[in-house]
Amino acid sequence: SSDVCSSDLSGINAAAKLLGKPEFVLGRDEAYIGVMVDDLINKVQEEPYRLFTSSAEYRLLLRQDNADLRLSEKAHEYGLISDSELDLVRRKQDLINEALNWAETERVTVSEAPLVRDSVKNRIKSKNGSLRQFVDMSEQSRLRDELLSKPEIITMVETEIAYEGYIKRHREQIARLSDSESIEIPHTFNFELLVSVSKEAGEVFSKVRPRTIGQASRLAGVTPSDAAILLSSIRKG
Repeated sequence: SSDVCSSDLSGINAAAKLLGKPEFVLGRDEAYIGVMVDDLINKVQEEPYRLFTSSAEYRLLLRQDNADLRLSEKAHEYGLISDSELDLVRRKQDLINEALNWAETERVTVSEAPLVRDSVKNRIKSKNGSLRQFVDMSEQSRLRDELLSKPEIITMVETEIAYEGYIKRHREQIARLSDSESIEIPHTFNFELLVSVSKEAGEVFSKVRPRTIGQASRLAGVTPSDAAILLSSIRKG
């Protein structure tokens, strides 16, 4: 699966509106198109916009090999993929999780058992660099056979292990930000009444009219203090 493009997003939302469904919105942690839309809305563009990999702060999560894992649940919610297609993706995720759990608990070096195949793709490197491999044990034979038939999943597991620390940090950041991201700002909110925020932040708020606290905090010229004042005002009604 490839990532979502702008025409896909427009088409999905046009159909969703006709069907009375909520907007199809992708966050910065879900797809590159989410990064682009957020940048175009929240940042002043003084020249033609170009989306670079470096624009995405969670780029290790936005890989080509995991696009189906990231987007299939939402795609199914909007009728874009079938039940059987979603089941295949869920099985793929279960298999990856099972392999990662195995790699956390089992360690077999080259000298202890022969490689299943003489290929680096069939070796899973642990955090400390020792080789982890699937050996002919009865309790692991099903997992081993499934992975050997899907070498692309072994590659994904290797990637997850290689960048485990960074990926974990990304997910922790996303979890911390999700609370503020989900707090909606009422459509009738009068940003001009925010007398305690900086002049620049007040002008940006009034011009852009952000929909959530998370969006407001990412606007150019908005400081953490400005975002905190806005959040306090929203909670006070």
